[in-house]
Amino acid sequence: MKRVDADGFAPGNLFTDGDPQASIQSTLIEETWLNVVQEEIANAVEFSGQVLDQSGADDEQLRKAIEIIALGGSGLSNVSVAIANNQVGTSLGATFLFDKLIHVAVFMSYRIHRQTDSANNDEVGEIKLMYRPVQDDWQLFIDRNTEDDPSAVDFSISAGGQLSYDSSNMAGANYAGTFKVPRILRVNI
Repeated sequence: MKRVDADGFAPGNLFTDGDPQASIQSTLIEETWLNVVQEEIANAVEFSGQVLDQSGADDEQLRKAIEIIALGGSGLSNVSVAIANNQVGTSLGATFLFDKLIHVAVFMSYRIHRQTDSANNDEVGEIKLMYRPVQDDWQLFIDRNTEDDPSAVDFSISAGGQLSYDSSNMAGANYAGTFKVPRILRVNI
């Protein structure tokens, strides 16, 4: 990390507003320093497994990166996948494929929303996955924050680390279903 050393820097390589009456120059902002700071932050965010938000809408990426790295893992944020109606063993896709050679555990909070013209179901919970090397498989734990299963979606994980789902046949027209995960924390070996 580069400390500021542009014209007008204060002792200790700090910025100063300067003082024109005392003939103290304010610190010039130079592109070299700005680029170093930008890349240091971007590298931490990308190392944590996140994709840089070029829109600037997510102003918590550095904080999330610090949390993920401090917990010894890498992660993704704000993942959303469609949940089809009346499915058995349907893969949630590559985002939910975990490599036993890299990850020993995965933690995620989730929200499922399913609706038709005549029904509306919501569920929130947590999924924990633990790789068991002796058995060479993954163990799945689901903590639903409800007493029953209002979304009628169940999860499974293959020995190869692919998270999949089964969904009930939800009656009604104009079906829509989503599985949203605000953050996936992957604990690395």
